[in-house]
Amino acid sequence: MPKYVDTYLKDLEAIQNELVARLRLLIPKLQNLSATELIEIGKGIDLLKEMDALGFSNALSNLYSSFNGEVVKVTELAAALNVPGITEANLNAIKYMAELELTAFANEAKVYASNLQREIVRGMMTGTSVNDLAERLSGEFTGGRMLTGPQKRVVVNDSFSRLSNATTRKVFEDAPEQKFTYVGPMDDVTRDECVGVLSDAQNSEGYKADELPLPFDSRGGWNCRHDWIPVV
Repeated sequence: MPKYVDTYLKDLEAIQNELVARLRLLIPKLQNLSATELIEIGKGIDLLKEMDALGFSNALSNLYSSFNGEVVKVTELAAALNVPGITEANLNAIKYMAELELTAFANEAKVYASNLQREIVRGMMTGTSVNDLAERLSGEFTGGRMLTGPQKRVVVNDSFSRLSNATTRKVFEDAPEQKFTYVGPMDDVTRDECVGVLSDAQNSEGYKADELPLPFDSRGGWNCRHDWIPVV
């Protein structure tokens, strides 16, 4: 997992923990309010704004900036190998793909904030105890759609791993003779397809883009831990 992705996920975890901690303090204050008062408070809650105040937008911005830094590194490597520079169209395509990923993450945060708000209001309206409601806010009350967690780590890592490999492909698109080698772990959970490529004698020498035994972006499939990198 790229360091910048791990940093983003740690930022999300800190935001989620602080948000839930604040809500745990708020819940007891709502316990004896009338239905009308709860409705008014519910309408006034803006948890997405609270998340932004805790640094969510900054975390997204940092993720995007870090990915752009990776694009620069790949471009510099291409230049060192005397590969023609990436076209403006391809560069814009890469940035657009990254922006789409960030938009998806932002939309997921909106859903998470909405679920929190709904659970608080529903719990107080139906007489859920303070302790039970507090526990549900920290648990998987929405079928596991928390802001962070093992599943979210897989989604974010897979998204940017695909982006990273797609970036490499685009940067070297005008270098048909450039070769690439498949790198990553080979252990008990490595897919057979990946084992086959890692074990192939040709992999040490590299494959041209039109010879790759596995696709550039998806590689071995969902959450693949391997990458295609240019042979230097």
